[in-house]
Amino acid sequence: MNWNTPFILSPHNPRTIYYGANFLFKSVDRGDHWRVISPDLTTNDPEKTRRESGGLTRDVTGAETHCTITTISESPLKAGLIWVGTDDGQIWVTRNDGQTWEKISPNLKGVPAGLWVSRVEASHFDEGTAYVTLDGHRSDLFQPFVFKTTDFGQTWVDITSNLPEGHCVYVIREDPVNPLLLFVGTEFGAFASLDGGQHWSPLGKGLPTVAVHDLVIHPREADLIAGTHGRSAWILDDITPLRQMTPEVWEKEFFLFQNRRATKWEAISRGATRGHQLFIGRNPLSMSQVPPSNSPTRLVNSAAIHFWLKEKPAQPLSLRICKPDGQVIKVARVEVDAGLNRYWWNLRADPSATAVKIFRRRMDSLFKDLQGKVRGELKKDLKKLQQQWAKAVTPAEMNQVWAALTEKFRTLISRRLFLRPLRGTEVGAGEYIIEMKYKGQVFRSTLLVREDPLKGEK
Repeated sequence: MNWNTPFILSPHNPRTIYYGANFLFKSVDRGDHWRVISPDLTTNDPEKTRRESGGLTRDVTGAETHCTITTISESPLKAGLIWVGTDDGQIWVTRNDGQTWEKISPNLKGVPAGLWVSRVEASHFDEGTAYVTLDGHRSDLFQPFVFKTTDFGQTWVDITSNLPEGHCVYVIREDPVNPLLLFVGTEFGAFASLDGGQHWSPLGKGLPTVAVHDLVIHPREADLIAGTHGRSAWILDDITPLRQMTPEVWEKEFFLFQNRRATKWEAISRGATRGHQLFIGRNPLSMSQVPPSNSPTRLVNSAAIHFWLKEKPAQPLSLRICKPDGQVIKVARVEVDAGLNRYWWNLRADPSATAVKIFRRRMDSLFKDLQGKVRGELKKDLKKLQQQWAKAVTPAEMNQVWAALTEKFRTLISRRLFLRPLRGTEVGAGEYIIEMKYKGQVFRSTLLVREDPLKGEK
């Protein structure tokens, strides 16, 4: 065993566990009983397994034991088809749950012997396909190593491609929906490939420069979760557009993706909180949380709408959200960039014409009241906001002026004139149509909104 002893649950039976030492162990009763299902899968090199350290005292903690298994992967397609890698460069596969084993690392050409096998990943789509990453930094080799086999390890293809020099690779994951979508974690961050490893792109926005030692694709939420060395866990929220990014999409001027289901999560009270006991991170906009000093917790639910642009247009794009019968409930002008874009919808319809009229009247009264209270620079600031207010058309533009006015003149606003932002009603569960217009052509996709599943439980 070592610092990174592999321990996995079988994807076919949650009672079955595999555990790696220099042998592979298996339990079929959640760990109550174990049996060995392999020979020694390492080189058992005496130089790497010595217990003494020399000098006056033994300095052996027991954690630095080598010639051990470092990674295990059971095929999600066939129970008992297991791939194993070790810290001394050995790669093995068994197709019959350990009855016989085949050593396949000698087939990996062009790689120095004895490198640490950092990960093996069985494919979700083909029994004979697997991926392997190797980490050579312990041997002063800092180049990335990523390989793929489609014939149970008889031959290997190098898919390292354009991964940067110095980025030792610690983990690889194949997307369970799109076989061409791959992710790797390296010493300096994470990368994605949309074409099966022919090209890699950094996943750097928001992720610090840090070693990514593990990656998990959430099977239900389609989130990519990264475990780092020293910088906690990070989540890339919603990879569904990446799953749809085919070479054909790359060449399109515009593409509107199908969207992940949105959920109207219920706020559940967790009692009072104190500053030094508030152990929460910032949630994504799909479920942004407003931490309260007391219960209940307030959640602001949103849905992500993704689209692709080959080039940035000169003007914002128009987005409409409709009910299945064609009734338009939301209109927005979206600022966009070239590449992949994301628009967050807060699951609210646009305010009614009556609500807009009332809000305008109250804002006009507020401006009039403040005019008699400000002087000098504040008067100039108020005039600028009045000019913005005169041009505001959409509810979003009106709320921007409201927010700026409230922040700047909060202490001068009379209680009787204070007002909340302009908001429409929250939409119900159901299917909605997303419409976007680009160069005269209308593109459509659907979005399913559901209630919190807890509401259906008794």
